[in-house]
Amino acid sequence: MEDEQKVVPEENKGAAPVAPLRTYQTDIEDVLKEGKTSSATIALAEQKRRLGKGALDDDSAQTSWFDRHKITFIISLVFFLGGVGLISLFFFKKAPTETEIVRPPQIISTETQKEFSIDKLTPEKILGELRNARFQEPVPLTSIESVYFTSGTSTKKVLTTEEFFDLLSLTAPSSLARALEPTFVFGFHGYAGGNQPFFIFKTTSYQNAFADMLLWERNLPKDFGRLFDTSALPTAGTNLSTNTTLLTLPPEPPVFKDTVLRNKDTRVLRDQNGAITFLYSFPDQNTLILTTNEGTFKELLERLRTAALIR
Repeated sequence: MEDEQKVVPEENKGAAPVAPLRTYQTDIEDVLKEGKTSSATIALAEQKRRLGKGALDDDSAQTSWFDRHKITFIISLVFFLGGVGLISLFFFKKAPTETEIVRPPQIISTETQKEFSIDKLTPEKILGELRNARFQEPVPLTSIESVYFTSGTSTKKVLTTEEFFDLLSLTAPSSLARALEPTFVFGFHGYAGGNQPFFIFKTTSYQNAFADMLLWERNLPKDFGRLFDTSALPTAGTNLSTNTTLLTLPPEPPVFKDTVLRNKDTRVLRDQNGAITFLYSFPDQNTLILTTNEGTFKELLERLRTAALIR
């Protein structure tokens, strides 16, 4: 039986031969055959290639980690700053403007303190309200209510002695206010005959203050009467009758006399019946008291003594 011959398909005739598949290993073998390099050199190059790839992978990983954490950090920072801003707005926001509460230093203890704002008030209106306070707002017996005068709205200021004298156009010598400290006490003493007004001043110069008070005596009852409506103060003139007419002489200045009350030298003014209607005294060289009766004078002395012991 004759050997069978393999038949080559017609479509494969004339086709180019298929090149063998090239791999990294065949490339290495070809290089070695050509003698261009050694196997050691190739191994070293391969190691460097692998190391380089690893470093690149590490850099990529580090960069990716940093990018993720950078975004997280930025978001956290934004929330933190926002929180701080809200807290600051809540705790440190500017409060609505409030009137500042001010009070003068206490020279004596008082049961109550009352503010008297002079804003938008004329001197006559101030005098009228002070008179109303004396006669229409009774203070409990033996108690003392101090009244301090203020000006201003959002920021209030307590009037000084000199400002108070100027406000009411008192006829005291201008040097008297300068001989007194800025702080003073004005108030009412609850008394059986009704509220009794008083002043307490502290002196900066006893000699000047005493001399100026003597000069003020001529007009002191008039000024005090305007403040407190002390109608009992002797200011009337003397009537002389003749056969043809009734003459009224100009009023004589009220006469203050020296006396001793509660062991203190005092200048007093009395009415026709001999009752004290006004007095002033320097119980010590640092203090001046003005009031209307001996009972109130006694109460003020006791409170001044107590205040001195406390200090």
